Amino acid sequence: DHLVCFLPGTLALGVHNGLPGDHMDLAVQLMETCYQMYKRMETGLSPEIAHFSMQASEGQDVIVKSSLVFKGQAKMLLVVLQPADRHNLLRPETVESLFYMHRFTKDSKYRDWGWDILQSFNKYTKVPTDPLLLGFITLAVLDFQPELCCWIHFPEETLIRWLRFPNVFFSLKVPGGGYTSINNVGDPANPGPRDKMESFFLGETLKYLYLLFSDDMELLSLDKYIFNTEAHPLPIWPSPPK
Repeated sequence: DHLVCFLPGTLALGVHNGLPGDHMDLAVQLMETCYQMYKRMETGLSPEIAHFSMQASEGQDVIVKSSLVFKGQAKMLLVVLQPADRHNLLRPETVESLFYMHRFTKDSKYRDWGWDILQSFNKYTKVPTDPLLLGFITLAVLDFQPELCCWIHFPEETLIRWLRFPNVFFSLKVPGGGYTSINNVGDPANPGPRDKMESFFLGETLKYLYLLFSDDMELLSLDKYIFNTEAHPLPIWPSPPK
């Protein structure tokens, strides 16, 4: 389950704060597994759930049960995807752990893995936006400082942004834009965009990618801040003197 890919980062954080060093060995191995859930898919994006089997046949170790076959390195684990598990929701857990692993080990491969994942997001989940219309909306926001009320989602790949001004209600129709969840990580020709971007993609996934790529290793230092499960940094208060 992709949701469990927060664990390598948690283990690494624990070692940094005094837990047994062999927890880092496990973190390194789990981080590799989570990355392979991306690497072995043809879109380079992880499914929601993968099933592992030790019965891999030589030369065929990643199989999707709808007869689609993904070839990978021999003598590795077999990864089986159920048809209902192939979607990708732009989740943050893997890049969250990549951020922690890079901070604590300084190993550049974790940045490289994060870059691969970002490139796949850009290639298969990014939705184009009309730059002229986006500029108009930005100008309207800057000029009138409207209060954003809500987003309303429609299946015909449109978003309606409702903006409230004093005593006036109106809407702006924005075609496309942003990123979208996809239905099938195993089909790069037709990944099946869902026209839906979860809020955690902005609040967590992109935040951890930004921190991963930052050259400032003290930016939100993990000795001064702790991230909660929603990627909100909270200051670590020093213990009061006894």
